[in-house]
Amino acid sequence: MESNQPIRNPWTSIWTRPGDTIEQIVKTNPKNSVIVLAAVSGFSEFLYQLSELNAGGHFNGAQIAIFALIAGSILGVVMLYILAGLLRWSGSWLGGNASPEHLRAAVSWANVPTIWALILWIPRIALLGHDAFLPAAMVVKRAPDLVGTLWWMQVVQLVIGIWALIIFSRCVGRVQHFSAMKGFLNILLSLIILMLCVTAMFSVVSMFLPASFMQGLAVK
Repeated sequence: MESNQPIRNPWTSIWTRPGDTIEQIVKTNPKNSVIVLAAVSGFSEFLYQLSELNAGGHFNGAQIAIFALIAGSILGVVMLYILAGLLRWSGSWLGGNASPEHLRAAVSWANVPTIWALILWIPRIALLGHDAFLPAAMVVKRAPDLVGTLWWMQVVQLVIGIWALIIFSRCVGRVQHFSAMKGFLNILLSLIILMLCVTAMFSVVSMFLPASFMQGLAVK
């Protein structure tokens, strides 16, 4: 249960007291580290996604890290503004009244677990070397003796992801002035809208692309 005690370190308190933490942040300085958090979390997520896309099979670790740092950071900041806007729009249907600035703070600070998850890359690279940047299924084939260790790392990452969603729901709920459950619904609605927009954009773009190009994408 969250308390009314002052928050000394939001980087740690966000794990156990997300509501109190985000409330103190938006009351004192809602712009605090928002862009930095969005950029670093974007880098963290992009690094993982590149590995799952077999980036290690085509580039070396330094190239992957640099590309993830640049592209992931930019994408993280862009998604910060898009998601905050969608949360404000869909949240208004549920009775939410948070400002865009407060929602950006909620989105960014809810990404703290994702940033902490970067630590998992240390043992992953130490154990696998360059193979750390390959998809999980391929890594298991190359290092069958490390299946147990890799499995536990995946479990830890899954737990962090689930807890990050809980934190996100609580943060959104607090700044929108409704429950964490409504906060989760607010997030779900925003993601559905985002997926529909992306799908619609892809459909429109595909209308102007050659049929052979689209067939090539389908085969891949």
